[in-house]
Amino acid sequence: MKNILYITNDGLTDPLGRSQIIPYLQGLSSDCNIHILACEKDNAFLKNRIVIEELLNKSGITWHVVKYRNKPPVLSSWLMQNEIKSLAKEIIKKENINLIHCRSYPAAITGMSLSKKFKIPFVFDMRGFWADERIDRNIWNKRNPVFLFLYKYFKRKEKQLLKQSEHIITLTHKAKDILISDFNTAPSKITVIPCAADLDFFKKQSDEIREQYRQKLELSPENKLMMYMGSTGSCYLTKEMLLFYKYCKTKMPEIRMAFFSPEHSHEYIKNIAENLGLAKDEIICKFISRDELPSYLSAVDYSIMFFENSFSIQGSSPTKHGELLGMQIPVVTNTNVGDLESIIIEKDTGFAVSDFSEKEFEKVLNYLTTTNFKSDDFAAIANKHYSLEKAIEKLKKILSSES
Repeated sequence: MKNILYITNDGLTDPLGRSQIIPYLQGLSSDCNIHILACEKDNAFLKNRIVIEELLNKSGITWHVVKYRNKPPVLSSWLMQNEIKSLAKEIIKKENINLIHCRSYPAAITGMSLSKKFKIPFVFDMRGFWADERIDRNIWNKRNPVFLFLYKYFKRKEKQLLKQSEHIITLTHKAKDILISDFNTAPSKITVIPCAADLDFFKKQSDEIREQYRQKLELSPENKLMMYMGSTGSCYLTKEMLLFYKYCKTKMPEIRMAFFSPEHSHEYIKNIAENLGLAKDEIICKFISRDELPSYLSAVDYSIMFFENSFSIQGSSPTKHGELLGMQIPVVTNTNVGDLESIIIEKDTGFAVSDFSEKEFEKVLNYLTTTNFKSDDFAAIANKHYSLEKAIEKLKKILSSES
């Protein structure tokens, strides 16, 4: 049985670790021995450690922890990576590790070094274009010489990671195409695995639940509800989403708009709405716990998610898209966002605008109000692209092919 070391700078006690790391590893655990090395934040670790331990123990997964730190900037990350590398060496020697799986760039740089030292193959699970994301989302500013140096450093390392890894995992076919055309990477070396959704959890609810939660949102029977869920800012275009809602109101006065977003962003959303001439109190802002999310989503008629137009967004796979498809909610997005456009046009499950003009808004509103959406179409697309089971099968194929 293969012994795998999975290295990530994310924490299993964070929501991302719970939804996007643990389910995959649980699915692999029957075929291999897994050691996961993760970086945990103090508060989340104290709050969720016992729950995560129980989940991992049931699957026979061994969890190794490094304390997450990000202060002072840069130096703390360097020290953390050194700690990860030191602990990883111990695990490799003790547990006879014969494959290293690295999630994202910092972990992969460590994995590449360990791969060379111990003559062990490593899989580069690159996710998106990490260094470019940090520029595009204003995390790093190139005018700062430190961030410019870091950007150039990681772009150099990116070429090495793509060349020296045994296999590469991307989130989108667009990213795969970029690796083939711009980095001369062999297509056979790349597997596309989008962010999977829990389609057993995010599924259509009963009419009774829909009515109950529409009442909670103070919606009348004639109201149509458009909704965005998730964080705001960064790559998400809140202003443009509100502009689309404002246009829709001129043609469909009964439409309402909701943001199911963290509480700290509610005032930000309402201020943008007010600047666009919308009344603050007509925008529904509500933080929804994961447990209640499917019930609240059952009240929704249309969903919207507009993203910045950037190089790095081509490598993004929003988990929320799979979740919304599971809930059978049509999705309005924009073009050039990962594989979203190609996925939604396979069947009638949404619309991608080419820009944020009234001409495009008119097209999408006409589409939403005249299309006969079919439950089977949503289920087929969700299962084809966002099934956890299919993602695990792809991972098993990769791991079984690497010696």
